[in-house]
Amino acid sequence: MKTETKNRVKNIFKYLFLVALILEMLLLSVEALLPGDASSQSSGAFGDAVDDIVTNASEDVIRDVRPEEIMLKRNGKTIESLTLKHGASARLSVGYSPSTSSVNYRDVEWSSEDETIARVNGNGKVFATGIGETVITASLMAFPQIKAQLSVQVTEVIAEEFTLCFGDGDTKITLEVGDKAALLPTLTPAADQNLIEYESGDPEVATVVDGAVEAVGVGETVIRGKYTPVTDPEKALVCEVRVAVNARTHPKIPIENLLIDLQKTPAVRSDAEAPYLYAGDVGSFQLSLFPEDTTENAVIWKTSNKDVLFVNAAGEFEARAKGSATLTAISADNSAIRAQCTLEVRNRTLGVTLEMTGGELTPSSSDPDTFTLALKAGARDVAFSLSCEDEKQIFVKYDTSDNKIARVYKDGTLAALRSSASAENGTVSITVTVADNSEFSSENGNLAKTYSLIVTVERQDFSDSVDGWGLLVRKLFGHFGAFLAVGVTAAVTAILFDNGSWKRRLLFLAMLIVFGFTFACFTELLQTELFTNGRAAAFSDVIIDCQGYMPAMLAVYGIFLIVSLVILIVKSIRQRPKKE
Repeated sequence: MKTETKNRVKNIFKYLFLVALILEMLLLSVEALLPGDASSQSSGAFGDAVDDIVTNASEDVIRDVRPEEIMLKRNGKTIESLTLKHGASARLSVGYSPSTSSVNYRDVEWSSEDETIARVNGNGKVFATGIGETVITASLMAFPQIKAQLSVQVTEVIAEEFTLCFGDGDTKITLEVGDKAALLPTLTPAADQNLIEYESGDPEVATVVDGAVEAVGVGETVIRGKYTPVTDPEKALVCEVRVAVNARTHPKIPIENLLIDLQKTPAVRSDAEAPYLYAGDVGSFQLSLFPEDTTENAVIWKTSNKDVLFVNAAGEFEARAKGSATLTAISADNSAIRAQCTLEVRNRTLGVTLEMTGGELTPSSSDPDTFTLALKAGARDVAFSLSCEDEKQIFVKYDTSDNKIARVYKDGTLAALRSSASAENGTVSITVTVADNSEFSSENGNLAKTYSLIVTVERQDFSDSVDGWGLLVRKLFGHFGAFLAVGVTAAVTAILFDNGSWKRRLLFLAMLIVFGFTFACFTELLQTELFTNGRAAAFSDVIIDCQGYMPAMLAVYGIFLIVSLVILIVKSIRQRPKKE
């Protein structure tokens, strides 16, 4: 009874596998007869569905790598301390460990313990604003407990030379009682002019306040300026000018108003928003005084941010860095009479170079701002980087035409996710826009530059790295996988039809080999123009199909033959008669 049940079950499975083998052959034959477009669409849609699952799974792994620590870098090297001269600046960047940390977690918040010594902006640029030592901290917004700190030592710039003159360059001036004149100090190298103290040799002849000299009585005196470094007072420098004061021969005409005349300053440009300068511009601001014949024409100049816009006592300026500053001109005779204007300093040129790690950008012969790039599907260690001629603040954005093929994250990391299921290669257009403003506008004096990239994402082969596991899954659901399944089904069917004869078993093995090769040739023959259109039959495809069929069939049927041989040997040993 048990034998009959066993045979019945074996027969059920025998014919089930035979039917399955026939159905697989029919499906592959029908698929081979489909026109090229229909076949590509059907296999492509199925491949895309599988590929999306693989891509999404792998991308989640990439995006969920959390940083364990961060470190501060300058010029690509990790540093723990930084020394700057007063008035200088430096750009810091952040390194992540592990280096594959997700871009989702890379937003950094910068802070300084003492902004009177050094301040830091949102891009990690440090400005030495005072003298002393402070700490700059970078912390991750997503994980505030992950932070890196840097000790910043700001040293004083000590002048070695000190000269003092009046606005016209003379070291001696003749005034009439009631007149005023402005002093023009020069420190070399450029040091903090706020450290200069002035005094008059005879206050009854002339007084001096904040570099403004006023003639108060007839006579002659010396105006002395003393520059004293904070950290080394022994290196103090002294310079003198002479003032001669005569009795007034004509009436004093007081100033009633003054105006900073930007139109008479060639470097100043203007648009609908505000007047502006370019970083690096130099010149002299011009004034309009009212009344025009006023005798009180001495003016004191001040700026709200000398790191952005520097101006000396003569109104000579230097636009130093991108930003905004308020310029003030104050009458030396009457401090209530003053004029103000706000000036923006913009970057004249971006001076940006697009570079790439993990890939090679090939520039176009017709357009230096257009590049081509070839990557393998699954490539991960690829990133854009932008180097600047100076350490100015820039804004960058990336636009991708197809995020399913490739994606660029906000830190420039490029993930080549996949090619296309219905084509050997996937193509995507990437636009990199760089600007000196967050609006990415090139209007009204702003600057913006665009780079265009055509990225080809190539399919991976089995000889590629293990990053090609996604392709393996796709192959398993293509012709390769279909013939692999046929090989397994054919081998199991032959095993179920086995009757114990070794001659029959070896005959089945030969038949299975011939069957696989013949069926691969048959399906390829069906793809010729005689039976369908838009397909390309090739013997190389027969070999690929056999690469799926033969190993699978030989593995299954080979194991069966080996097990059968072992059983035969064991039975033979057991049945051997024992010697008396």
